[in-house]
Amino acid sequence: MRRVYRYRYQPALPLLVMGGAALLLTAAMLAFFYLEPGPPSLAQELLEQALAGLEEADREYDLIIEEKGSGYCLQFQGKWEGGSRLTGLLPEYELEAYLKGETLFLRKSGSEDWKTAEALKLQGLESFLVDPVRLLKKEEERFSQALLGEEVDIGGTLCQTAYLKLEEKELLRMLFPEVSLEAVEEATLGVALATPAMTFKQLRIQLLFSGGGGKLERVYYFN
Repeated sequence: MRRVYRYRYQPALPLLVMGGAALLLTAAMLAFFYLEPGPPSLAQELLEQALAGLEEADREYDLIIEEKGSGYCLQFQGKWEGGSRLTGLLPEYELEAYLKGETLFLRKSGSEDWKTAEALKLQGLESFLVDPVRLLKKEEERFSQALLGEEVDIGGTLCQTAYLKLEEKELLRMLFPEVSLEAVEEATLGVALATPAMTFKQLRIQLLFSGGGGKLERVYYFN
């Protein structure tokens, strides 16, 4: 008589348990590697060095701020002093300017009397002459999202650049209160530091407008 053997499938429980444990361990390890903060990127370090250089109490820079838009150009020529003060000239207005903290003082060239921009009904200049430290501080928490840019030549000096997309509308309104933010397709902040010493050379804010609306740039040149 022919015997029929029946085999019943027995799940390999020990193997499944071991396999499951291995998967959980692998997942835990991956979570550790992805959640554990890594070292700062070079782009982040460039932004941090730019901010640190401006905050140095004994540091002084010659400074030009230039804003170019559709059909106009506005310029400031002066100095950034002691990590907190900006002084110089606004040639288009024939005015001397003095910025301390968030308060802008102005006077006619040769005059001894300083008046606030508000008193002279020139509040629009307060959004142009913005303390660069204040500007960078606004985005400091997002430095880790910066991207490394190309090396560029600025006035015969080779510089490394880094860029950060500006997403905070409050900052853009502070800098450009007359601009309709709905028309802005992209806003970026860029820094350039001279190599190899990594001294701060340039801070650039650029707005690109949608629908072929051109661009608006504000550049801080440090020397």
